[in-house]
Amino acid sequence: MAWVTGTCPGRSCVGRHQDVSFESSLQQALATPSGGTAQLATTTDPSPPATNGNNVDTGAQLVAAEQNTLQYQTTVEMLNAQFRLVQGATGGSFT
Repeated sequence: MAWVTGTCPGRSCVGRHQDVSFESSLQQALATPSGGTAQLATTTDPSPPATNGNNVDTGAQLVAAEQNTLQYQTTVEMLNAQFRLVQGATGGSFT
């Protein structure tokens, strides 16, 4: 999820929460043997706006940010472990 400003069909997106999705398109592009192009898709959240005019759920945004942080940290730790294995296998230290 991400915050995006711009124009929506028939109404302004400013102050409106939008989901930005590219993961599935990126996976399809990477799976194409000759390469492909990932497309960015946005969808506007239909939730009614709060009294301040926006419909962004800060709690949901914080949870999504924490999930992204944990996924990133896990990926980095996994890659570091793989690099240590390769280094050890080539005669270097495993630590």
